[in-house]
Amino acid sequence: MWTVEDYRGLGLPTPEGNPLAGDLILEAARGYDFANEAHGDEPIVSPSRYRGTHGQLPTHPENLAFFLGVGAGIRRGAEVGEISSRDVAPTIAHVLGVRMEDTEGRLVTEILS
Repeated sequence: MWTVEDYRGLGLPTPEGNPLAGDLILEAARGYDFANEAHGDEPIVSPSRYRGTHGQLPTHPENLAFFLGVGAGIRRGAEVGEISSRDVAPTIAHVLGVRMEDTEGRLVTEILS
């Protein structure tokens, strides 16, 4: 659990800066995630069925995702190290010739031809 005092270190806005921010943030235990709803006899808290689910910090190794870019504008055989999911949209937008301003992600130039 994190409180408002922890938000800056997590890169999150405080309730003062964003009225939609809550007074605390909960993180699911490793191997678990948060569900939107419960159905019948299904447990509300259970081990996750998927990798990279919501409810944990993205810095946990099991929450890393796979990225593959193929096609016009992408360099064949290019490899990148770890990237943020926020880097995907600006990179795809660049390849498609679409302007994206004020994004948090970076352009993954290593894959561009």
